[in-house]
Amino acid sequence: MRDMPRDASAQNESDAVLRPGVSCVAGDAGAGTSEVQQFCRGPKLSTNSTAPIPPILFKYRAFTSDALSNFTSRQIWFSRPARFNDPFDCAIRVDRGPIADSDYQRLYDQFRHESGDPIGFDSDYLPSASRNLQFREHVQSGLDAAFENRKHVMLNERGVCCFSDHNDDILMWSHYADCHKGFCLGFKTDAEPFSRAWRVEYQSDIPAVNPTSLILDEVDDAFHAMIVTKFKCWSYEQEWRLFHEEADVAYGYAAGALESIYFGASMPERHQLVIGKLLDGTGTKLHRMERDPAQFSVRANPINFEARP
Repeated sequence: MRDMPRDASAQNESDAVLRPGVSCVAGDAGAGTSEVQQFCRGPKLSTNSTAPIPPILFKYRAFTSDALSNFTSRQIWFSRPARFNDPFDCAIRVDRGPIADSDYQRLYDQFRHESGDPIGFDSDYLPSASRNLQFREHVQSGLDAAFENRKHVMLNERGVCCFSDHNDDILMWSHYADCHKGFCLGFKTDAEPFSRAWRVEYQSDIPAVNPTSLILDEVDDAFHAMIVTKFKCWSYEQEWRLFHEEADVAYGYAAGALESIYFGASMPERHQLVIGKLLDGTGTKLHRMERDPAQFSVRANPINFEARP
């Protein structure tokens, strides 16, 4: 689902997810401000255009000082995808099929315009069939460099923060919440920035980008699809992602956006008490996950401060 938890202040380890090509407004997350500044406004992802966002998105966490600091100061961490735990996450490839003549013409027109010397450009590439071939070879040689450069930016210079649409998956409690000893945060999606989350799609094939679009810088949709597409074996996570134009940064969310916290079924009582005291008076609802005695499942039971250990 994401990389390992990261210290937002030291920029070590954290859960995260990214949104490339986004324009945002920076916020003073560390100050605990309720004003949401700098969050993702980007082109729509066609794969998500009809996906209704759930009312609550959940984030599984281990009980660490960094995780406690993040939610008490109302901030989430955006990691670079290159650090995610799945090396196939955010994979993309170039469609290596032959480039159509019509696409070569589009590329020719674009390069001719950018050359600043259309007549000289024509004299270099138009007079003979050999020079036309030279132009095509020039295009092909530029594909790999353009692709690798764009992919590097998406994997290393954009930020992602990951969530799930359910809080009762025993495998996720094991993987992301320290074997059920951690907790799970529930965020309202009618609050910023969570209202901007995109659903992850699961499939067998790696997304492909058209080479002509790559060179003409018309690949926003393809590269956005890259970060919301995962192999279908991960579908149990039912993941949603927020994206930021910067990587390895923490940003604040609005007061009241943290709707609930769920204590893991194996969370020590002293850790439950710490969180209960930290959130006393905030209005955040507390629950404890309990193992079902007859099924391989957990269920949430609400608790109040007096009932907390």
